Amino acid sequence: MLRHLFTAALFLMISAPIFPGEISPSDAGYWMELLGSGIEEAEKAFGKDFLEIEPEAVGSRADRLIWYNAGITLWFSGDEIVQLRADSNAEGSIEGLKAGMSMNAVKRRCGSPWIESHDSLYYNLPWHGGPVRLRFVFSPAGLDEIYLYYVR
Repeated sequence: MLRHLFTAALFLMISAPIFPGEISPSDAGYWMELLGSGIEEAEKAFGKDFLEIEPEAVGSRADRLIWYNAGITLWFSGDEIVQLRADSNAEGSIEGLKAGMSMNAVKRRCGSPWIESHDSLYYNLPWHGGPVRLRFVFSPAGLDEIYLYYVR
């Protein structure tokens, strides 16, 4: 199930941009379907073995924050998932993207970002009842985290 999630998410990221910094919807996929869904869908995707974290403990304004050992974190507003995070603990290489890749290698695969900072690339996904944004975060070792979230 985890591999299916990453495949859908990363397939979205490598679609041809409509405008610089925007990624088009070749296939909304399972990853996108989780945004706006509830805990039941999260449990179907990842199981019931998760750790619930007090959002205030990590400076989050989310109503609920759950973490899966497989490298997935979900943020909830009310009963809806509003942000998903996959980190370098997730296994494998998907569509040529993998943990540890350089920022330039990710840009070659995904195109020009909407915003580029010293440690992040941001892409807009305007077509999904949005706005929705995708963020790649880099550490000195390379690609470390991927975030998909509603911009509210």
